[in-house]
Amino acid sequence: MWFVSLWLTQAKAKVPPSPSPSSSSSSSAASDVIASDVNGHDVFLYMKGNPASPKCGFSANVVRILQHLHAPFSSRDVLEDQAVREAVKAYSDWPTLPQLYVKGEFIGGSDIITQMFKTGELEKTLRTAGVIQPPPSTPTTSDNNDNTASQQGQGAAQ
Repeated sequence: MWFVSLWLTQAKAKVPPSPSPSSSSSSSAASDVIASDVNGHDVFLYMKGNPASPKCGFSANVVRILQHLHAPFSSRDVLEDQAVREAVKAYSDWPTLPQLYVKGEFIGGSDIITQMFKTGELEKTLRTAGVIQPPPSTPTTSDNNDNTASQQGQGAAQ
C-alpha cells in the first residue's frame, strides 16, 4: 500500500498548479503592453538587451541591420519582464527572440530579417510602410556628360 500512496503523492506533484489570479492578470497586462508596443510604433523590436547594449548576437544583428537601413525603431528588453518575454512568443506564435514588427505586423526573427535584408525585401517593406525614404536621386554618368556638354556648348557660343 505504501507504493500507492507514494505514487499518488508523485502524481499530485506533477499536476501543474492552476493559474493564480495574479498570473492571469500579469499575462493580460503583458498582452496589453505588447499590443500597445506594436501598434503604437511604426517599427518595434523585442530583443534581449537594448540597442546600445544587446545581450545576444541575434538581437545585435537585427539592430545593426535596422541601423544600416536608417530605420527609426523602438524596442523593449524582454529580459526585464518575464511575462512580456513569454507573452510576445504567444502573441506572434513565434518561439524565438528577437522579434521585429512593422506597422503592427510581425515580420520575423533574426534569420528571417537577415535573409530579407540580403534580398532587399526588408528595405522594400520599410519603404512601403513609409518608415524609411528612398535615397536622394543622384545624377547618372550620362546626365553628367549631358550637363558638361551643354555647359561647354554655352561657353563656346558666348
